[in-house]
Amino acid sequence: MISGPDILNFLELQERLKSSNFDMDAYTKEKTNTPPSLEARLQNMSKEVNELIAAFDLTGDKLISPEEFFNIIMYAYN
Repeated sequence: MISGPDILNFLELQERLKSSNFDMDAYTKEKTNTPPSLEARLQNMSKEVNELIAAFDLTGDKLISPEEFFNIIMYAYN
């Protein structure tokens, strides 16, 4: 099972690693090093993940099960 915050954490770390000025030590210590453009992108991703979970969460538990994840992947590739 995976939750929305888990998905967002993964996506946030990926975005931070892509940014050229990312400092893992500063992020680990202070959860900082967020340029304004990245902050806006993270907020948009949060909205999109919430919409994704709302659309594909068959049980209403706000968690994505393996079956629900498979449905997301199949939807994305169709």
